[in-house]
Amino acid sequence: MKHLFPHSVSFVLCLMTAGACTDSFDDRMAAEAKAFTKQHCPKRLDNVTTLDSATYDVANRTYSRWFSLSAEAASAARGHEVSVRQGLVSELLSDVTLSDCKAEKIAFRYIYRRADTGEVVMDLTITAADYGQ
Repeated sequence: MKHLFPHSVSFVLCLMTAGACTDSFDDRMAAEAKAFTKQHCPKRLDNVTTLDSATYDVANRTYSRWFSLSAEAASAARGHEVSVRQGLVSELLSDVTLSDCKAEKIAFRYIYRRADTGEVVMDLTITAADYGQ
């Protein structure tokens, strides 16, 4: 199920550095997620996974990434939420570029949809409690 993991969450680093100093952290995150999506999405991550967009929900302090999976990958993903979640938590724990986000206790949400139908296959949220903040 390795293909379900984003290859790197370090693109958030560019999100953290582009904002104006007078904006709040949350306002910067929202604006930068929108800019990232405009500049870099959709982005093919591998043969079965595409990063469609990134969003930031200010009210819930949640940074979301929306992915499309091939029909085969979507079928294979069903029932593997626990292992995918563990992989995502492990990735978050080891990614030092996310230290500002983790210090702010931002939640990270990963939504995987079937590319051909748009059906949500998996919707996982990783909170500060999950990554040790």
